[in-house]
Amino acid sequence: YEMFTLTLKRGYCEADFREELKELYRKLMKGPVVFLFNDSNIVREEFLEYINNMLGTGIQPALFDGDEKEAICSGIRESATAAGVIDSSDGLW
Repeated sequence: YEMFTLTLKRGYCEADFREELKELYRKLMKGPVVFLFNDSNIVREEFLEYINNMLGTGIQPALFDGDEKEAICSGIRESATAAGVIDSSDGLW
C-alpha cells in the first residue's frame, strides 16, 4: 500500500485541500492507498465535511470538473469493464 498524507504549509486553504484530494483519487487509480488524516490536518472545519463525504459515499461531490472526470473514466475504462462495470460515464464514475 502507498501512504498519502496532506502537505500542510503556511496559508493552506480549501483550494489546496481540494487539490490534494484530487491527487489522492488519482493515486487510487493506480492501486491501494492509505490516507492518513489526523487532527493536526484540520486546518479548517470545512475539511471535516469533505472527509465525512469520502467516508459516506467514497467521493467528494463536485471535486472534479467535467474534463477531469472524463480523463479519469478513460484511464480506468479498460480495467473497469474487465471487472464487469458498465461502460458508461455513470458506471465508471
